Amino acid sequence: MRIGLSRFTRASAKASGAKAAEVAAALFGGGGGFDEAELRAWEAAEADAEIDAFVSRLADHLGALEGHGGRAAIEAVARRVPQVLVGRRRRVAATLRLAGLDAGFRAAVRDGDAARDRRDWGAGEHAFWRALQIFPFHPGYRVQYAHCLKEQDKWVDAELEYRSALALGNRDADLAVHIDFVSRRRGAPADPAVLARVAGWWSVPDPRPLAVPPLRADVEALVALLLGRGPAHLAEIADLLAANASLAEIVDRLIGHPAFVTANRDLLTLLVESGWRR
Repeated sequence: MRIGLSRFTRASAKASGAKAAEVAAALFGGGGGFDEAELRAWEAAEADAEIDAFVSRLADHLGALEGHGGRAAIEAVARRVPQVLVGRRRRVAATLRLAGLDAGFRAAVRDGDAARDRRDWGAGEHAFWRALQIFPFHPGYRVQYAHCLKEQDKWVDAELEYRSALALGNRDADLAVHIDFVSRRRGAPADPAVLARVAGWWSVPDPRPLAVPPLRADVEALVALLLGRGPAHLAEIADLLAANASLAEIVDRLIGHPAFVTANRDLLTLLVESGWRR
């Protein structure tokens, strides 16, 4: 598993702002930063511990550079790393470690917290949405976003975000209660067994890529890929998240959908002619 961190961090730093070269030199030019041997080792890293070590050191370096200009370069690096890492656990861990270094993220969160505290749910929704555009794998602020949606009676939207927060590893004790509340409002009470299996993935590691719990964005992408269309309505996404605890289950459900045959007729013909069997 090659994650390409040295390439992406270098490219991000070099492409961002007038102070970018200074930041890139500080990070990657030796003298306490990352030397070539370290970068090559981390680029080829397989173990979570090695990745965590890289992200931790990167966060320390970015934090130390905060007072020396190059804010755009620092934020470009911090925002890019969670997107580059492979695996849900790594992406969430990097997000939680790096998000606090991002001034734009902090500003959006401050706006969201203030709006929530004064019960301005529309403003809170927009502010937390802005924060999640910067760090989409943040489980805590996805819950806050869902709260703002719920308070505006946007039941299905809130359910999608609460379920995505659970899939991102949020461990709030009352998260299952929130999910059940909003799902009942659309007439589809939550299945505790599915919620337990989604939460359980974070306690019992399963390295298979399709074993990961699905996010709203995952379902939208799989519907487009396998059915050749966007979701018919938000409730279609919610129903898939409500009934399935892994990407593999979503894929299996969509392959069994009548629209799958229509959308993939040429592919299925090729598979049959090649002797493939499911």
